Amino acid sequence: MRIIEDDIGTVVQLMRTLNGDAAEDAPYYMFGHVAEVNERIVAMAKSPARYNKRFPLIVLRLPTTPERDGDMLRYSLNLAIIAATEKNLNAEERLTRVFKPTLFPLYERFFVALKRSGLFMWSGNLQRPEHTSINRYFWGTPEETLNNKKAAQRQVFSDPIDAIEIVNLRINQKETNC
Repeated sequence: MRIIEDDIGTVVQLMRTLNGDAAEDAPYYMFGHVAEVNERIVAMAKSPARYNKRFPLIVLRLPTTPERDGDMLRYSLNLAIIAATEKNLNAEERLTRVFKPTLFPLYERFFVALKRSGLFMWSGNLQRPEHTSINRYFWGTPEETLNNKKAAQRQVFSDPIDAIEIVNLRINQKETNC
């Protein structure tokens, strides 16, 4: 039986080896509901041993619901490639400091690893399956208070992060019976 959470984890593991350093731990990988992932990141920030093992991060957003077509599983996945940033940067600074050196290369490595993994197939462009990518500048921000009330501008994540969200990633997989 295929487990998509494990198979995307295998793709992320392969990403680590694509720059020639098999010992590299990053990018890290999590899956779950966005609120749960945020809680796990916040908890990790409180641990000195785990603080620096939060980013860069690949997140598979759950739930995933494959369509079954015989022995083929057809997925439309939502993922995010996330990097830590600084809260006070403007969009141009984020592009220069976070997107160009970190997020864009991870985005490219994800698709190279997805293809090389041999776990998935797709039609159309053989380099990259159909999907929508969204550059999320300032997707996370710490909760702030304004007159003892939570600020209305609170973002998806509690940490200041930038991300590339991959929406409706259309990939297929042969179902196996083990």
